Amino acid sequence: MLVVSKDSDWEKSFENERNVVICDSISSANNMLNSIDCILDNAIVEKLNTKMYQEMENSIHSLVESESYTIGDYEILDDVEIDIVEISEIYNYIPLKITHSSILMKVTVSLSVDGSGIILNEDNSYWDDEDGVYLFKSFENLVFTNGLAEIDCEVLLTYDFDNPLETVQLEDVTLNNSTFPA
Repeated sequence: MLVVSKDSDWEKSFENERNVVICDSISSANNMLNSIDCILDNAIVEKLNTKMYQEMENSIHSLVESESYTIGDYEILDDVEIDIVEISEIYNYIPLKITHSSILMKVTVSLSVDGSGIILNEDNSYWDDEDGVYLFKSFENLVFTNGLAEIDCEVLLTYDFDNPLETVQLEDVTLNNSTFPA
């Protein structure tokens, strides 16, 4: 039962009742009714994530394999060549929007990346302080293994409200970053 009142007598009368919620305004009652917990509780959301983990991982993996990567602290001559991208973990599930037929979540994905790139070798290059340019540039190959990258994704799951665990489907995955540090 939902009681909307600023009268403290209502609160005192129902303080020991488990199935009574008291709000002091229509606005706060509306916010409470449209809150995430009123549609799906955290336990159900967690079960949906567990059930869909492998499918999320496969979809995210296919997206991150074709993305561009950067290597921090290095000036890269050409694009970084990526040989292997593996998902280490999907975590930090944050519901952004839950309706009676879908849930949109932000998740963080930890990646392990192997690859190579041609970088500027600053130790063997000559920088002219007066002109602010390199007079001579030396480059070298950089090969890396188990480079770490973290990305944020938005994941959209759809379901039938009457049976979410049996009807859940992965509708869409969107990467929130355009380049990833390796």
